[in-house]
Amino acid sequence: HTRKLAEHLQTPMHWRGRVEQFLNQARLANRWQISPRTLERWRWSGEGPAYFKIGGRVVYRLDDVEAYENGRRCESTAQSTALRRLQ
Repeated sequence: HTRKLAEHLQTPMHWRGRVEQFLNQARLANRWQISPRTLERWRWSGEGPAYFKIGGRVVYRLDDVEAYENGRRCESTAQSTALRRLQ
């Protein structure tokens, strides 16, 4: 059952009349090469990308993940330092 849900979360889903991609916590952690526990901590502290809790499981919409990534884009170490201060 868990494997079937995981496979389902890797495929396009209809959401509000649109087809969208969702990532589960494990796939997002793998994408960013971080621990799934880091994502859990970020959700608790209000950091990280927006997420949905569906049936007791957390999923991230790919559009939200990419928007978060784009918002973290830096072109210099000065920008990176300033971005860290905002956290």
